[in-house]
Amino acid sequence: MKNLLQKRLFYLSILFVLVTNVFIFIHIYNNRADEPTSHTYLSLRELYHSDHKNWENSGISLRILFRSPPYAGATWLDEKKLREIGFSSNELYKSEKRGQNIKKELFIVLEQNANKYQESLQKFHNEVLQAKALYEDKKDRQSKNKYEDAEHSYNNEKTRPSRLFAIDAGQTYEQLRHKYSDTNRYIIVKGIIQVIDENKMTRRGIIRELSRSNIYLPKKLHKDFLQKYNHKQDENEEFIEVKYGTLYEPWISGMRL
Repeated sequence: MKNLLQKRLFYLSILFVLVTNVFIFIHIYNNRADEPTSHTYLSLRELYHSDHKNWENSGISLRILFRSPPYAGATWLDEKKLREIGFSSNELYKSEKRGQNIKKELFIVLEQNANKYQESLQKFHNEVLQAKALYEDKKDRQSKNKYEDAEHSYNNEKTRPSRLFAIDAGQTYEQLRHKYSDTNRYIIVKGIIQVIDENKMTRRGIIRELSRSNIYLPKKLHKDFLQKYNHKQDENEEFIEVKYGTLYEPWISGMRL
C-alpha cells in the first residue's frame, strides 16, 4: 500500500511538471507568435548583470534598468495624469490610507537613448558651465569643489546610468503606440503605477516596478555575452537585441558581435 502511494505521488509530480511546462511553452509561443510590439538594442547600461555565482542555477538573467519619475519634484506623473490614465477620485482621495496602497498595472512608455537622455545630459552640462563661471569669478576652494563635483557628475552621466527613461503611461497599448510609433526607440511595457501623497491636497504617481523586469539570456548566447561583459571596452555599445511580444513580455533574440 505504501509503495503504491509513493508511485502515485511520483507519477503525479511528473504529470504536474509536464503540465506546467506545457503551459509555459504555450505562453511563450503566444507571446512570440506575431510581430514584436517593440524591438530595440540595449547596452550594459540598461541591462544589469550580477557577477554573483549561483551554483544551483547556471542561467544568466539580466535586469532592465530605467529612469523613473522622482518621488519629489517636477514629474509628468502628476494628479492630472493619474486621472487621465484611469485613477478615480475615490481611489486617489477616499481610500483609508489616502492612496498609499492604490496600484494599477498599466502600459508604460520607455524611451531609449533619445530626447529625454539628451535633456539630462544638457542639464548636467549647464551645471558644469555655471560652476566653472563661479569658480573663475571667486577662485576659492568651495567653488572649485563645486566645479569638480559638477564635472564628475557630467562625466558619470555620459557613461554610466541607464539611458532608458519612462516618459508616459496609458491604459491601452494601441493608444500609446499611435502616439509613439517608433518601435525601436519607444518600448511599451506593462508596469505597476502606485499613488503616493504629495501633500494633503494633491497626489502623484510613481512606477513601482515593471511587470517583467528580468530577461533570461538564451544558453546559445552565453559565450558571446560573457565575452562582451568581461571585456567592457564600451558600456555605451547597444549590442543586446531585445524584443517584446504580443503579451508585452521581453526576450533576448540576438547580439551584435
